[in-house]
Amino acid sequence: MPEPTFQIDVDNKSVFVRLDVSTNSPRNRLYMLIFFSILCLVLDAALLFLPGKNGRPSVWHDFTTRPISTDGFIWLFMVIIGLPGFLALLTHRYAWAAFPSDQTLQCDSKTLTYSRVRWFDFTNKDWITCTYAVSELAEFQYRSLGSSKGTSIYGLTFLAEGKVRRALPGLKPHQADRVLKGLKSLGADVPDDLVLKKKLEDEAASLGQYT
Repeated sequence: MPEPTFQIDVDNKSVFVRLDVSTNSPRNRLYMLIFFSILCLVLDAALLFLPGKNGRPSVWHDFTTRPISTDGFIWLFMVIIGLPGFLALLTHRYAWAAFPSDQTLQCDSKTLTYSRVRWFDFTNKDWITCTYAVSELAEFQYRSLGSSKGTSIYGLTFLAEGKVRRALPGLKPHQADRVLKGLKSLGADVPDDLVLKKKLEDEAASLGQYT
């Protein structure tokens, strides 16, 4: 997974952050989607066609030999249809964070505008934009946006219209600290963040090992 590229501009009047993915990896999400689709198909096929322990028939054999009206048939049908969807549900948040689309966040003392390319738009042209009053937003924090196999990807979260919004996956702790301080100076609700403080300490220690 390539490192995301951020442009961050903070002054006493505004905060601007751009996550630029498409310049260096315009098809990265498409390739990831193809890979995970093939993986789901392989896992589904393995579940269906591989025989069970001690020579038991495969799931597909059971599925094709049982009468349609039986409970066993219905359960097997739900497994066959539901497995790919279940795997997609498990991986969708990590995929969104690990393979993000282009995003921007702009804020002044009155409004915050968050824009992103639709995740399934592989031409990187179809943007979704949401604008909020800064006074109506709450709890800007640095949090994990997705995790898999012990690996977490961090970015910003905030409350808007009663829902948790997630933005800018891949932000490093020092980048998030700069952005959050800028947002706080503009009047945004940025509480003390112990998670970010710990991440900053870990980042400083890690950098110190290579100096």
